[in-house]
Amino acid sequence: MSREQDEIPLCVFLDTQVYRAVSFDWTSANFTSLRERVVKGSIELVTTEIIKQEIRKGIRDLLNEFSQDVQKIRHTGLVRQLDPTGVAAVATLSASKNQHEKLWALADAFLCEVGTTLLESPASVFADLFKLYFSGSAPFGSKGKKSEFPDAANLLTLKHHAMLTGKRIFVVSGDGDWRRACEQSPSFIHLEHLSEVIDRAIRAEWRSDDLWSDEELLAFLEAKKSLLKPMLESALTRVSRVNLGDGSIDALNLEDLDLLGLAITDIRDGDDEVIFGAELFHYIHYSANISIEDDEMNNLIEHEVSGNADLVAKIKLTLPLNNPKDVVIDHVWYSDGLELEIPLKY
Repeated sequence: MSREQDEIPLCVFLDTQVYRAVSFDWTSANFTSLRERVVKGSIELVTTEIIKQEIRKGIRDLLNEFSQDVQKIRHTGLVRQLDPTGVAAVATLSASKNQHEKLWALADAFLCEVGTTLLESPASVFADLFKLYFSGSAPFGSKGKKSEFPDAANLLTLKHHAMLTGKRIFVVSGDGDWRRACEQSPSFIHLEHLSEVIDRAIRAEWRSDDLWSDEELLAFLEAKKSLLKPMLESALTRVSRVNLGDGSIDALNLEDLDLLGLAITDIRDGDDEVIFGAELFHYIHYSANISIEDDEMNNLIEHEVSGNADLVAKIKLTLPLNNPKDVVIDHVWYSDGLELEIPLKY
């Protein structure tokens, strides 16, 4: 079903969860496309001081985890047998005192580069926060989680900005509390993934009925599912892992594959074809054969595991203009895979 054409620029707010999902990698594909959308004038990014501080905290937390992991393994006998120069370099990197400051500077540079507008909180924000808290309104809910105070302050700041400017604000967050909060205000449009707002910005840039809808693109892929399925199986196998480090995935099969949605993240118009980068949202039911060599028992322990998952794959498509149904699936890949488990007790 087609939707009403969005007016550009889209006013976009990204929850900290969006930045954390890509480990604050400002060169990732979606952030690269976001930067391009800002340059084209189709997205206006807004944020708050709270988000900036949460980004800094998130970067420091990730670096601390990295440092602890390195310190934990660098003194093991196995690691000591590796190239001492490489091990020492990683250890030095993890122990450096100013790494977080370098990464903070990169975060500030990105927000500055895309012309991010820093919103000011309304004067009434303190009193309004406690009204939300004691009423159990989103994002707090009936349990009144005190950890939601930063999100509540961001929500009130966005409401104030919407009231002053009359703008609709696209709030991007995988947090269900944000979804509930947005449902209560006509000024907000909640989207779970950054790719979804990029998709809407690209379509607003084109302003053309010649660009196939997401539903049409998904239908083209549905017709190619027999080709798509083994490509997804192969890509998912490469990034999935067994919970025991020396376990292996012997076979991974997608028993069921449901295509749920598609969001365009990049588009290139050629002479007789259009090349898309996109995110493919899909549900799978999988089965896998995994194994591990048991040195003590001197045998191979094999295990079968199955389960369900909602996943997001990156996909590159080429559509011939004369017959888009002849879509070519150039490449698929995942950023994250499945965590498959072998029971620790037999």
